Amino acid sequence: MNEKMLKKLENYRVLYAEDEVGVRKNVCELLSLLFKEVYLANDGEEAYALFEEHKPDLVITDIKMPRLSGIDLVKKIRQSDEEAHIIIITAYTEVDFMLEAIELSLLRYIVKPITEAKLFDALEKFLQAREKEHVKELAPHWSYDFLQKKCYERYGCV
Repeated sequence: MNEKMLKKLENYRVLYAEDEVGVRKNVCELLSLLFKEVYLANDGEEAYALFEEHKPDLVITDIKMPRLSGIDLVKKIRQSDEEAHIIIITAYTEVDFMLEAIELSLLRYIVKPITEAKLFDALEKFLQAREKEHVKELAPHWSYDFLQKKCYERYGCV
């Protein structure tokens, strides 16, 4: 991940839900270096409460968790927020999980072990999705970026 992308992540907040203490601690350390704020949850119920309270920009969740699975967490989030950016991380590669996840409009479905390369790839996808939200096409070859307050021609900035 390049420096420009790392700088962009500093403006966002992430919710990370994982029931395995060691994995949660390791990933949290990395996320804390990248994001403005990191909210941690031990299970799906706690994650949903944190989601409702903080409305993070990105949700990263494990599938298999006590009280509320990651899949059920995402379904619950989707009831009130169809646009939430969500990444699922799991050790399970069963077709049933994958088929159910496909229906949830996820950014990524990452199979454990979580490597920096897999995580950074998913985070780049998140940034691309966020950038599309605030750039609107005005006319052929012209766009306006609401965050930067600039008008762009297809091949350069005006």
